[in-house]
Amino acid sequence: MSFIHQGAIHKPDVVVSDCPDGSYSIPQDIGSKYNCVILTTNLTYFAQAEQACSYVRGHLIPIPNGYVNTFLAGLISDSGSDSNFFFGMTNMVGEIWKNVNDGSNMTFSNWITGSTPMGNYPLCAYLQGNGGWGSVHCHYQLAYMCGVPDS
Repeated sequence: MSFIHQGAIHKPDVVVSDCPDGSYSIPQDIGSKYNCVILTTNLTYFAQAEQACSYVRGHLIPIPNGYVNTFLAGLISDSGSDSNFFFGMTNMVGEIWKNVNDGSNMTFSNWITGSTPMGNYPLCAYLQGNGGWGSVHCHYQLAYMCGVPDS
């Protein structure tokens, strides 16, 4: 498994979590359910990415709001990667966009203009470094982001 390593990201007046090696601390005041995120550049299928996240006690990370979206997009952008990264949302069950970590319905979105996903086939969402979202068939292989707890 390869990780994108960057210099530490610091935000004033924020307690930094004790994150596992190769992961980034998520600021506690932006509304994420997770304290840490791992960006993995290995290309894999959505279901395999979720399984890989479970090996580090996590899930594909949900994006509940614009703050988390901006933070994660910044990590992608700062890494210099031009990959799209799966995050934890799919319409596999009942054609309704849901978070894979807890089955809750999507409450925030940032679909790229003209790319709002439609269809009756399983789609999985991805995040770009500019913060925009797209969707692909879940059997495509992309990089991915795991939300993980403190170590």
